[in-house]
Amino acid sequence: MNASQKLERNKIYLSALLHDIGKFYQRADECSVSKSKYLDADIKNLESIYCPEDRKVKGKRTHKHILWTAQFIKDFEPQLKGLLINEAGFSVDEIMRLSAIHHNPSGNEINELIIQKADHYSSGADRSKIDTAWQDANEEEKWDSFKKARMRSIFEGISLKHNENEVWTTSYKSRLALCEMQLNEKFFEHEMNEATPDYVKLWEKFVQEVKFVQTSSFKTFSETFLYLIEKYTSRIPGSTQHLPDVSLYDHSKTTAAFAICLYDYIKENNNKLPKADKKPFLLIGGDLSGIQKFIYGIIARGAAKNLKGRSFYLQLLVDNIVNLLIKELDLFDANIVYSSGGGFYILAPNTSEIKEKLELFEKNISNKLFEF
Repeated sequence: MNASQKLERNKIYLSALLHDIGKFYQRADECSVSKSKYLDADIKNLESIYCPEDRKVKGKRTHKHILWTAQFIKDFEPQLKGLLINEAGFSVDEIMRLSAIHHNPSGNEINELIIQKADHYSSGADRSKIDTAWQDANEEEKWDSFKKARMRSIFEGISLKHNENEVWTTSYKSRLALCEMQLNEKFFEHEMNEATPDYVKLWEKFVQEVKFVQTSSFKTFSETFLYLIEKYTSRIPGSTQHLPDVSLYDHSKTTAAFAICLYDYIKENNNKLPKADKKPFLLIGGDLSGIQKFIYGIIARGAAKNLKGRSFYLQLLVDNIVNLLIKELDLFDANIVYSSGGGFYILAPNTSEIKEKLELFEKNISNKLFEF
């Protein structure tokens, strides 16, 4: 991969990671587009370019959260320009367009289509048939209603039927509090009313931390920003339609992962988006067999201490393997689907280069583990 492709690839990843940050920003705004004090006039003027036209009402524009995405990028233009010094060829305007135009891309701009497709994959929807985003867009018109939606816990959807004939009805009574990631009682679900959560304070905390993100390298900037998105948007619904049990963080992370995979796949396949019958992704799984014997094969005396030590050691080992593999495959932390309990999953592009690197990595890591 040459320097130009590397740069383009970084643009795709960052733009995909930022594509829906406007949903967070918009919910911290007390006004609509026309009255917003956060949106600059030049950003408001982009509505006809970035926001698609309503399917039913001619002249009406939808998906207006993307204007706040564009505003966020403009707000942090100085930092992004700092990143440009170290990443020659980066354009803030280009990042803004790629991030904000995913609902209304140009038909001949492959990079815009990549992010749109990644957004669709992440949402788990064929938007040519059922478009949850359009329903979200309509919800935005009811200015305060979508702000009141809270994340639901996936655990309430687990069936506890004792037999096949028993009727199981799911009642989602609990909500997840709107807050940054923290280990205390507040972080867990509990019953609450539908009062509008305080997005303003959460947004202000997020913005303050973003200001201090280092721009010494693209890798440092993008991975730190991913962490901040996890910290502040893990309790924000990615969509307020149907059951809001997928966070904005998970949607943003998986969109970035799908986007980078699509880019690599397309570059190996004549710059064409994959058709429905193609398989552009690989789900790489790893498992350290025999871990239960290793963890629990300890003497009774001091068992608890040894158990914790061995479990911690095992997690460090798996994390190191995952980090080495991510580096070898030239992927990002967003591509890590899962890493725990002696196993991991990584989302990767289905390319010959990845398969060759993966085969070699598997041999090398197996040899090192046997030597150890």
